[in-house]
Amino acid sequence: LVPVNSSVFRIIPRSKDGVATNATVQLLENYCFGNRLASSIRFCPLSQVSLINHRHHDTKPNAAVRWGEPSKNRHDKDQNLLIGSLKDIQRIFEERTMPPTAPIMMEVYALREIEKDEEVVIDYTHHWEEAYLKHVETTQQSATLATQQSPQKQRRKRVNITQFSTIDEVLISRNLPAGRYECRLEPLSREDLIGILTEEDYRARDHQFPKNYLPHVRTHLGNNQFAMWFPCDVLERLGNGLRVQVFSRSLQNRKVIRKYFNLPLEALRLVEAPYQSDQHKLDAFRHFIPIPDKLFPARWRSNYNSSKDFRLGVVSEGIDAAAPENQNLLDKHERRLREVKCGLYFAPSNIPEAGFSSYSAVAYEGKSIVIGSTLPAVILPGVFTQGMEEWDMKDYIWTGRSYNAEYEVDANYTSEAMGASLANFHPGILNMGLKRPEFQPLLDRCVDPGAGGSSDYLGCAFQSKLEMQPGEEMFISYGDSWFLNRPEFHDVAVSYNYEESNTLLASVWGLMQADGLSLKRNEVEGMLSLFRKRFIKDKRTLSALSRVSRIEDIERVVTRNGTAQAEMKLRSLEWLEENGQCMDHIYVALSSLSQAGQGAFSRRFLKQGQTVLSSPMVHTWGRKYFEIDRSNITEDINPLMQMLNYQFTHADSLVHFLPINQVIAINHNSKRMPNGQQPNVEIRWASWDKRSSYYLERPLEDLKNEHHSTMIIDVVATRDIQVDEEIFIDYGMEWENAWLEHVKNWES
Repeated sequence: LVPVNSSVFRIIPRSKDGVATNATVQLLENYCFGNRLASSIRFCPLSQVSLINHRHHDTKPNAAVRWGEPSKNRHDKDQNLLIGSLKDIQRIFEERTMPPTAPIMMEVYALREIEKDEEVVIDYTHHWEEAYLKHVETTQQSATLATQQSPQKQRRKRVNITQFSTIDEVLISRNLPAGRYECRLEPLSREDLIGILTEEDYRARDHQFPKNYLPHVRTHLGNNQFAMWFPCDVLERLGNGLRVQVFSRSLQNRKVIRKYFNLPLEALRLVEAPYQSDQHKLDAFRHFIPIPDKLFPARWRSNYNSSKDFRLGVVSEGIDAAAPENQNLLDKHERRLREVKCGLYFAPSNIPEAGFSSYSAVAYEGKSIVIGSTLPAVILPGVFTQGMEEWDMKDYIWTGRSYNAEYEVDANYTSEAMGASLANFHPGILNMGLKRPEFQPLLDRCVDPGAGGSSDYLGCAFQSKLEMQPGEEMFISYGDSWFLNRPEFHDVAVSYNYEESNTLLASVWGLMQADGLSLKRNEVEGMLSLFRKRFIKDKRTLSALSRVSRIEDIERVVTRNGTAQAEMKLRSLEWLEENGQCMDHIYVALSSLSQAGQGAFSRRFLKQGQTVLSSPMVHTWGRKYFEIDRSNITEDINPLMQMLNYQFTHADSLVHFLPINQVIAINHNSKRMPNGQQPNVEIRWASWDKRSSYYLERPLEDLKNEHHSTMIIDVVATRDIQVDEEIFIDYGMEWENAWLEHVKNWES
């Protein structure tokens, strides 16, 4: 079979008054194979296969078709197009380089013993049969209607190939009512003019008569009548002969190539005029010979969806809120946050043993939308080295380059930063990213005693990377190496494993949706089992597919748009409210206190006793982690890191606790301070958290067994707090005295 683009069968229709008057599809369509599920391609046989008819309605076929082995003489014999895609086949005729042998082989095999001289018939399928029966019905209705409207025109006068017996039967061409004439010349006559065109005596050229053909010419021509008959006009009857002029065969550039007189009747015949034979009938039947659906490869079908078509795991980025023209999107999002009860929750993660995570409670229409609020980024100069590997903070910090703080130290060191940290990592889902802070000093070291006491790297936050819906868990990327470099996570799937599983399941889903295949449950589930047992060797990919073994699992993956997404439950607002804590009651902005830098403000009205914000706390054992090794530094710098200012501790304890969200932006205030005011919130241990409650009842040493943010605090309103009111807590007398002493020393 030779693959052919079906568009080559189209005929430019002749029309009369805007209505087509002839068939618009080549008759060759009826002799080529195709399939209803691949409208763009036909397969034309190079043998008599196309002459095998459809079985009669009351008989069974005695033969059927099947795919054969490709010719071993082909240069690309190792390429099996039966497992290729439709594009692979289309490329053959798009490149216009037809191989010396057909690229696809089809066999007709006997379904039973076939007798000598018995006609071979196959089943063209019920689709072809229905099309033919409909054609017959339509044709009969049209014929009946035509007879009723014009009985005399119910049949068109048909012109058969006619050889004449007498001169009187021949009409001059201009008087010919139907058909056209053809004249016989010597075989394969040249159609270009040779010298001056003069009128010749036909009978004087003996080699134009078949009886005078040389033997090798007879052998070569066989029954090929086309080689000797040319269009011609009869100009005049002259005795026992005719005066004619002969034309070239080209319809586009027709010209006179011969002029004869004395043409005998045997060298003239009457044939159909162009577009008048039955194959040009406007209602002539056209339909390819169908290849049964069960034989037709799924990847050849027009409706076949490859893994790329489904785009599993790919989510729209939506609108880019960072673009200046989309500023209204940010304003709209902020208004929505102020209207809802809560826009961001802190609740148990979908990932087993991953602790708490962040969940959206409102829709995000695009990327670059801040999640919750910004906060200051605390920079850790990398001049300290002692105990870094044992420090629990190491899993909560980012490189200084990520925070635009790489130049806080010289080339001999690196800097780290702690900012937005309350986020889990899922290699298969990345719906939020890091918004880098900008260096924006709010205080002047020459006039402000508070300069250096708070971070100058402002605007750090997580921001959306994609469109998100309410109830969706939010994930940021730590990088695949975070899992790959930890032996305990040797079988945890990373990003490329989820991509591989998405590709595999999308391909299976495409087969399930393909018309004509009708895959059964056991076939699909058997396929999945075979993939896992025989073909997938990567343990991480097997892990990504561990929850997919049934058709329902595949449907869930497709519905949720990815293997990773299918693992995540979309939480209801009721579930979030019952199991989570609101994380966006406050936002960070310029504090009303002159030396405080930024502060925290209420986004909504908060009632007395309401939890304003909860925060996990990373514990640090010993003040040594905040000391800077200055042995190789010539500059006179502060021996303590700025991060110490954000720690919660007690004078009688060595353990320090660092909040990992906007709690670090809540400033101190009290009636004891000059022009001070009573704070409106206080800090409590989170009684709702079981682990916090457990360790509060245990010796402090037991907490050393935990290496993540174990303890959680609640910031609770001590009175009603109005919208946009700044949030204050009382840091205590010890801190207050230290601050007043610092101001006194600075002024002196």
